[in-house]
Amino acid sequence: MILGISGTNGSGKDTAAAYFETHGFLHLSLSEAIRDTLRSEGQPLTKEAQIAKGLFLRQTYGDSILARRVAEKILPQHNYVITSIRHPAEAEYFRKLFPDFLLLYIDADPLLRFQRVKERFSPSFDYQSFLLMDQAAQANTSASGQQILLCAKQADFHILNNSTQAAFTTALHNILSQQL
Repeated sequence: MILGISGTNGSGKDTAAAYFETHGFLHLSLSEAIRDTLRSEGQPLTKEAQIAKGLFLRQTYGDSILARRVAEKILPQHNYVITSIRHPAEAEYFRKLFPDFLLLYIDADPLLRFQRVKERFSPSFDYQSFLLMDQAAQANTSASGQQILLCAKQADFHILNNSTQAAFTTALHNILSQQL
């Protein structure tokens, strides 16, 4: 089984991936493909650099380039969870290549997501900056930019992660038990 995860910043995507890893899934990330490129070029690994490099790669090599790079690492005998799907072409590529591919979309209230991001990355991060970053990720003006809302429309499952960790884990468990 190949399970892709898309969603808004701070919604719980990495937490979901960690849950699936505890159930035998191997974790691959489209963002890691971007970071690999930045490292090979000696570039900084900032959020801004990653967004710019992702846009450059999609514009230069096609909107599914990150999915193509990650798909090369997939072995048929394993289950995978793939995070950082931020463009519909990435999900479409995985669907064509892997008949058992499913897409999970995770979201949460913006203020809750801001609090999670602030705790994780920077106490000086302000809410207005978060909202601007969030808006750009959800519906980028560039066709090759991040298109989180279009990914949501393609998702097989949706989780609104506004409650407790236990409730989130239960929602993930329900998805897993339906599919295995």
